Amino acid sequence: MIAGEVKEHEASDKDETERPCEYEIEDCELEEYKALYDSDTLYEDVPLDYEIDIIDDSDSDTESGSGLDSSEHIAPPLRVIMPDPCKNKLAEYLAARQYAEVGPIDFYRHIFKTGILAASSTDPDKKKRRGKVQTLIIAKDTQYQTYEETGYPKSFFDGLKELDYAISDSLNRYAELAQKGVYGSESVFITTLANACSYYRKETDAGSMYQLFALIIEIDDIIGADKISSPLDSCAGMERLLEGFQNQDFPTPTYIVCSGKGLHLYYVFDRPIRLNKEHVKYQYVRLDEYKKALMNRMWTPYISNSEPQIQGIVQKYRVVGTPTKYGSICRAFRYGDTVSLDYMNSFCNILGCKTIIELYDKQYKMPRYGIPNAGINLGDTPPKKEKKERKGTLGLGAFDSALKAICEQVEVGHRYNAVLGLAAVAKMCNISYEYLRKTVLDEDGLLDILNEIDGAEWNPFTVEEAEKAMGFYFKNQNFMKRETFEELSGVELPEKKTQRNGRNRKEHMEYMKQIRAEKRAKGEIVDGGGRPAKWWPVFAYRLRYPEGKKADCIKCCGLSKNTVSKYWDLYDKMKDQLPWVIEHFATYTKCYPLEELLEGNINMLKPVSYGKTSTELINIKKYTKVYLEESGWLE
Repeated sequence: MIAGEVKEHEASDKDETERPCEYEIEDCELEEYKALYDSDTLYEDVPLDYEIDIIDDSDSDTESGSGLDSSEHIAPPLRVIMPDPCKNKLAEYLAARQYAEVGPIDFYRHIFKTGILAASSTDPDKKKRRGKVQTLIIAKDTQYQTYEETGYPKSFFDGLKELDYAISDSLNRYAELAQKGVYGSESVFITTLANACSYYRKETDAGSMYQLFALIIEIDDIIGADKISSPLDSCAGMERLLEGFQNQDFPTPTYIVCSGKGLHLYYVFDRPIRLNKEHVKYQYVRLDEYKKALMNRMWTPYISNSEPQIQGIVQKYRVVGTPTKYGSICRAFRYGDTVSLDYMNSFCNILGCKTIIELYDKQYKMPRYGIPNAGINLGDTPPKKEKKERKGTLGLGAFDSALKAICEQVEVGHRYNAVLGLAAVAKMCNISYEYLRKTVLDEDGLLDILNEIDGAEWNPFTVEEAEKAMGFYFKNQNFMKRETFEELSGVELPEKKTQRNGRNRKEHMEYMKQIRAEKRAKGEIVDGGGRPAKWWPVFAYRLRYPEGKKADCIKCCGLSKNTVSKYWDLYDKMKDQLPWVIEHFATYTKCYPLEELLEGNINMLKPVSYGKTSTELINIKKYTKVYLEESGWLE
């Protein structure tokens, strides 16, 4: 898109872009604001004669969450004269080049189109859910801990009034902190966060996401952003990024949001995408992989000064219209059109990722064909079974290896995720939380090491941040892949030591079978080791109970349903081919208890035909195994 050119919105957006401003600013106030803005200093005499009505919109214990209805009265946002000690230089850069700036509510109205979110917390339409916004006050310096606040996610609905109030409230709090002289990236700053999606639960995790309306890509520390002294100055990182859009090296975003020294690129979809990590996992994984591939492609040393911090689609970002940690205001500019999945998929070859399969509508229940009364509600559904917590399967050495790799390789910007990953490894190794906490927080522990690496002197890693990261130990999704750990923490774990001489598992198993066959041909004993054969208990059970049921076999043998089903037909196949053998086995083993039969350590005379045996002594289990293997029914 050519700089300065603004394409028309769809017909559904015309009414939204033309709506008048709800809160007018008097001329005298505008002049006062301009004088303050141009002064580059804090205006100490701003009157604080206003009152802020705090509305508690935190979710309740019920799924419906807050009882705040968008149609109910909400205190109007208060006009406040904004101190701006540090102008948003990237925003001034785009404005000077005639890119069209979009106000916060118009920006979010384009993402959350009218009628796409629930009208209120009691909206009966289950296909419409709520958005979430969260405001945090973070104190980086310990002397300002009294200002710190941990805000909880609050719901906003179709009218966006709750979101508008959150934006205004963050500006008022910013004005208060700025007048006290404590606001700054190294002291106290405000972070108001939201994602371009809706949620069906009160949490904002991947398992609570319902619909995605825009894909957000972050690039921090743009090259040349801190050297802009005038809006007409050049910015190498921004120029290269815009050139990449024009050359179709990356997909063209709908909006460019200037969040301080970095950018958020919003790709607004032409229609919502249904996703959820638990229930629509296929769609979630594809979108998550696409976002990470695109961030890897765009966040490069050619555009940014910092190492990339790859994030998933669950990540929340700074709300447009709220203050940044540097004291400027987060601002949005229209750049391109809404995007379709076909357009985004056209870049999959460049990005090296799989295409996103179109899955907009999801049935709540799959049809149950052939089941009587499938569509009739026959009463309350039975309670869901409680999920059993998975036990760790890694050895203690895995924790020590991960800890050593973090101490040697972690960099500023990856410390939080490194501790989070270490918590996951501790859970997988069955290490107690107390031991993990002691390892991280004790004197000369991991926390002290993380505060001694390069760059930590101006950006300390606090105890509160470490404790929050260690909280992942208690999450349900505490099992982490090796690749995920390395991607989040920026740490490379030592290679696994295997004795396969370069062979993969399948090739190695084939190789071992050949070796065993050669040893067996030479008369060497190679059988008897390894895992117990699970086929024999199933075969023995059917030998004793030919008309038995699978469910009874599962209880009797202690095997899984899949194992029993896998070997259930072996008895029938052998009976069809050698009926006299099965008859001889059944007659001879009647006098043995079922427990001994299940073990298979029973010797008998070899059957020859009906009612006839030879003088050769055989083991019932080994004889059956040889026949089944020769017939190709048992591997």
